[in-house]
Amino acid sequence: MRITFRLLSLFCLLLFLSACDNPLPPSKLPYEGVWKSEHMILIITREGQVSYERKEGAMTTSINGPIKEFTKAGFTVGFGFLTSEFIVNQKPSEQDGQWIMIIDGVKLTRANQLSSVKKDTTI
Repeated sequence: MRITFRLLSLFCLLLFLSACDNPLPPSKLPYEGVWKSEHMILIITREGQVSYERKEGAMTTSINGPIKEFTKAGFTVGFGFLTSEFIVNQKPSEQDGQWIMIIDGVKLTRANQLSSVKKDTTI
C-alpha cells in the first residue's frame, strides 16, 4: 500500500500537461481510470493524458503523454512524431461487476476511477 515516487511524479506531470490537451470524447469516457494487470499499469485521465508502465522480465517500458487520437484499432499517445500506438483488443466493458479492457493482448482490470486514486497504484 505504498505509492512510488516515480508514479507520483508521473501523475503530477499528467495533471500539469492536462491543462493544454483535449479531453476524452464523451464516447470514450469508459477508458478513464487506473487499469492494472500483474505486470502492467495504464492510467487514462478524463483530460486525455496517459501514463503507462509495463514490466517484462528485467525490462520496464514507460510512456507518458496525451492521447493524440482514437483509431479503429485503439489509440495513439505522444507528442509530434514521438508516438506509441495501443491496440485495444477489447474495449472497456463491465463483466461480473468489474470493468475490464484488453490492451496489446493484456487483460486489464480497472482498479478504480481516477477521482479516487489510492496509494495502492503500483505494479
